[in-house]
Amino acid sequence: MSKYFIIDDESYKKFQAALMLTGEEEDVVLRGLIEKYTHKVFASVMGKATEEKQDTNSQVNVANFINADEQKQLFINWFRSLTRNGKQYNPVTISGYAGRIENACKDPVFATVPVKNLFTITELDKFISIQKEIKACAGYEEFDARSHSGFTASLKKYEEFLKFQAGGSAVSIPFTEASSYYKSSTIHRWTMEEDEICCRRFLEYYVVKRSNLDTVSFLQMLAKEVPEVPEGSLRMKIQNIKYLTEQGGISDTSNFKCLSQHSMQCKKAFDKALKALNISV
Repeated sequence: MSKYFIIDDESYKKFQAALMLTGEEEDVVLRGLIEKYTHKVFASVMGKATEEKQDTNSQVNVANFINADEQKQLFINWFRSLTRNGKQYNPVTISGYAGRIENACKDPVFATVPVKNLFTITELDKFISIQKEIKACAGYEEFDARSHSGFTASLKKYEEFLKFQAGGSAVSIPFTEASSYYKSSTIHRWTMEEDEICCRRFLEYYVVKRSNLDTVSFLQMLAKEVPEVPEGSLRMKIQNIKYLTEQGGISDTSNFKCLSQHSMQCKKAFDKALKALNISV
């Protein structure tokens, strides 16, 4: 039986803290969680199927019971299993695609499109139809250009995923591979150089250049310079820098939210970047 699971960085931090408190082994706990989760999900699906169809010969269509959040997680799982030029996709890239699929149609440009979260669509034919409506919107090309054709790429990737689902394949990650993903999400030990790169790039783009580069594209660009940093840690670092910028009374054009729990090292890197870019506070 196929097994899969998803976890975000914040949840993983709490998970690690819980392991420290209990002294449990990570692999033992994870195996137990997977078994309980699998049993719960399939018990629920089979229960709903029994209520709706009393015919014992009928087949259970699991996709009918998948909500938007679950579909998003399945998409992310599938995306993580893909490779390009022999390498797995950067987590920031995966997050960017998922974010656009989930939120892009909420933009006023797509007011005529009846679906706002594309993860609610689990049928390939319906998605292809909605995709045509999206691309027919007058502001589609301009919207797509703001993310350097990222929305078009996201639509294409989700269509690939729906074809994958339609083929009846399971979105599966072997336990050993999934376990390594958990370990890759541990709290990152930031170097001074990484802090300086993040501070400098944020100030260059959003303070000096007054860029309107969206958050996903900025994080994707930055991830290439600090490839060892997990997606969640990178986003939080930029939110720290956003907070320092606002605290200093410096106007910026970014859409990042503030996060105040910054390190002393980050503050030093921030001050150093201000000086290098001749930005006065």
